[in-house]
Amino acid sequence: MKEWIRMERRLDWELTKKCNLKCTHCISPIYYPKVPRELSEVEAQRIVERCYEAGIGSVHFFGGEPTVRKDFLELLSLLDEMGIATSFSTNGSMWHQDKFVASLASLKHLQEVFFSFEDIRKEAQDSIRGKGSFYAACKGLRRVVTEFSGVTASVGFTLNRPAMAELHPRDIIDFFANIGADKLIFQDLAVPEGAPAPLKRLSYGPKSWLSFIYILFHPDFKGAIPFLYDIKPLVAEHLNRVIGSRLPIIYYGCNALSTEFRLLPNGVIIPCSAAISWSKQLDSYITQAPTLVEKPLDDILSLNIYRRFITHKKERGDPYMEPCRSCQYAYERCNPCIFGRLGKDVHKVQTCFWIKEVENGKTRFSDLPSCG
Repeated sequence: MKEWIRMERRLDWELTKKCNLKCTHCISPIYYPKVPRELSEVEAQRIVERCYEAGIGSVHFFGGEPTVRKDFLELLSLLDEMGIATSFSTNGSMWHQDKFVASLASLKHLQEVFFSFEDIRKEAQDSIRGKGSFYAACKGLRRVVTEFSGVTASVGFTLNRPAMAELHPRDIIDFFANIGADKLIFQDLAVPEGAPAPLKRLSYGPKSWLSFIYILFHPDFKGAIPFLYDIKPLVAEHLNRVIGSRLPIIYYGCNALSTEFRLLPNGVIIPCSAAISWSKQLDSYITQAPTLVEKPLDDILSLNIYRRFITHKKERGDPYMEPCRSCQYAYERCNPCIFGRLGKDVHKVQTCFWIKEVENGKTRFSDLPSCG
C-alpha cells in the first residue's frame, strides 16, 4: 500500500540584504547587486496577505540578518495572527534585547529558530563573523532554550577548513548539546569560482570532508542530540559501502516550485535557491517577473517563465534532480549538488572548485544536463 505525504506550501523569504556582520563565507554580496531595492513596509505587509491567499503553511525568514529589519517583529506577528507557522535564521546579535525576546516568546506559531555557527571556539568563530559574534549567538541559543516553550532551538553549523581539521564531530555536537540545543544541522560551505581569498581559506577540500563524514556517519558514532546533514543518495550509498554505515537511501525530487518558493528582498519569486547562481536565469526572473506584491502567487507561477522551469524539470533525464550525478567524482569527493554550483555557468563540471583542486588544473570534465 502506498503512503502519501501531504506537503504544505512553504515560503523561504530572504527578507533583507542588510546584515550587521561581515562573515567571510557569505556569498550573498555576489548576487545582491542584481537586487537593488528592498520591499517597503507596506509592500512586505501585502506579501503577508498574499501568503494567506496562496495557502502558504509556513514562512522561513533569512537574509542578510532578518532581525535588523524594523518591521521584522510586525511581520511575524501578522503571520502569527493568520495561523501561519514561522521560523527564522539569525546570527544572534539582537538577543540581548529583552523587549525583542519577549515579543518573540509571545508568538503562538513560531516553530523554530536557527542560530548560525562555524566553530565552537570563540576566537575561531569571531575571526569569521566578527568580534562578539560567538557570545551573542550562544546567548541567543540559551534564551530560546530557557525562555521559549515549544520552540525548537536549532544550530546551523557551516562546515569549514579550521573546524574540520581541528575538531572532532563529537566535540561540536556535545558543545551544543550542553547549551541545550534541540538539534544540529551541518551545512556545506559554498565556494564560488573566483571567490575572495578569505572564503577560499575556509574551503576544506575532498580529503578533510571525507575524514569528517567518515567519523560522523560511522556505525559506532552516537550524537548527544539529533544531527542532520543533507547528503545525496550517491553519497549515502558510498558511506554504506565503504564504512558500513546504515543510512537509508532516500531518493527525492526537487521541490522547487512544487511546495517551496524563494522570495528575494525585492519581492520576486525564483524557482529554487540554486537559481541565485545561474546568472542569466536569475536576470530573467528579476527583469521579467512581477513581484508578489503586484500579483498573487498562482498568477505568477502561470507565467511562461515559470512554466518553462516546470517543463524543464519534468523532462530532465535525472529523476532525482542532482545536477552533479554524472560527475565521475560525485560520490567520492564531494556532496552533490552543493559544490560547483556557483560559477559562471552550471552546465558543466568545469565550474566546480573541487574538481579543479583535485585535477590540479587538468581538464577532465563531464558535460552535465542544463539546470537553467
